[in-house]
Amino acid sequence: MRKQAPVTILTGYLGAGKTTLLNRLVEAYPEKKFAVIENEFGDEGIDGELVKAEKGGLYELSNGCVCCDLSSDLVKALGDLMLSDFEYGHVLIEATGVADPAGIVATVSTETHISEFFKIDGVLALVDAEAFDLQLLNDPVAGRQVAFADFVLMNKCADVPAERLESLEKELKEMSPGAGLRRTDFARDVEGLLSLGSGKSRRLTDFLTENSGGHTNARSFSVVLDGSFNPTKLHYWLSGVLAFNDGLYRIKGVLDLAGSDRKAVLQSVMVKYSLVGGGMWKPEEKKTSKVVFIGRELDKEKLVEGLKSCMSD
Repeated sequence: MRKQAPVTILTGYLGAGKTTLLNRLVEAYPEKKFAVIENEFGDEGIDGELVKAEKGGLYELSNGCVCCDLSSDLVKALGDLMLSDFEYGHVLIEATGVADPAGIVATVSTETHISEFFKIDGVLALVDAEAFDLQLLNDPVAGRQVAFADFVLMNKCADVPAERLESLEKELKEMSPGAGLRRTDFARDVEGLLSLGSGKSRRLTDFLTENSGGHTNARSFSVVLDGSFNPTKLHYWLSGVLAFNDGLYRIKGVLDLAGSDRKAVLQSVMVKYSLVGGGMWKPEEKKTSKVVFIGRELDKEKLVEGLKSCMSD
């Protein structure tokens, strides 16, 4: 019988930096031989393109979150991994930004046959130090992710005043007593984040009893467009739409920008966005842009119309 493989769950609200953390772990611990389960909120895969795991050990789930809608898909992915020829020693599950980690832990720990081959090593929660207060106000799941964590990483600290970091640190310690806590930027400093022996997952029953019924109010939709984007038009539209749409939590995508041979990776959190160069478009690859919007009470028609207005003439 195969030895139980440790499972680390990466959680944290939309835009906290989970994929960056995942890649940091894969690079820092090559001897662990990671298998990766990548869960996206939306029917168009984006994050899987950005993950550096070996393709044979990468499983992508989309259009739901593994804490509920896709729990059966998570079981299937773990079952497929168990039966595959891929050699792995540790499993990383990157949950969606709106997933409750308690549900994922429950699936791994209690599902028949799965718990024989996998055990929870730890739940890592990333917190966007700039945006956490607003996220917590908008969606209680942001707090639940922290509450269930064995280790909390305060990310994106560089531009946050020292006083605010101190008060946030105190707040997070109160939300997740006993969890490790560290400040960082760009999800650096991954030392000590594995082999945590998750104490909180062992108290799963109590946690679920005390926190039953909570979930996210977020919804998502995806857009796939042919043709390139005008960078200037896109900048002005993004600046406006993010500033005046409180319900728009997150935009992420891979775009074709006019005049560039590289894919452009779009990421937004609340009112901020970044657009950075990704991999090169392959000669045989169709230059199709994929964008996912995540939020509450979104006007899909208006957002799609606005996005299309940014296309090159």
